[in-house]
Amino acid sequence: GATNLNFGDYVQHFMLGILGFTAYFAPLVTFFLMIFAMANKNNFIVWCKIIAIIVVVAIIGIFAHFICYSDFSVYEGNTDWIADFYQNRKGGGVIFGALALFLNSFIGKIGSVFLLIVLLLISFVIITLPLDITGGGGIVIPSTFPKK
Repeated sequence: GATNLNFGDYVQHFMLGILGFTAYFAPLVTFFLMIFAMANKNNFIVWCKIIAIIVVVAIIGIFAHFICYSDFSVYEGNTDWIADFYQNRKGGGVIFGALALFLNSFIGKIGSVFLLIVLLLISFVIITLPLDITGGGGIVIPSTFPKK
């Protein structure tokens, strides 16, 4: 029963209910992104990379939700999905489950998967952009600068 749970179990149940599958790596990603942000707070490219990494985590959560829940028509027109997604602790949890429901209701599952793949590709391009080591916030292409 619930009386045998310690604090860690409550945190785990909460995180899995809210974030679903991504709860296993979201705290670690958040920690590293915070360090990355503090070390590069004035660099625009770094902030674009941080946003892109957050988008990738969201896409993973939405994909996990599409895999775990095949039929969304059960949830249309009611709010039972909130408790269901929280208590099942699978897929994308409440947050990414809500995004999956939203996408599914507007552009369907196939349109959602296509959109998510395009966003994933764009995010990977942004994540792999070279950093400007001078701190100016621009994209540096080394071959364009003469050797000194």
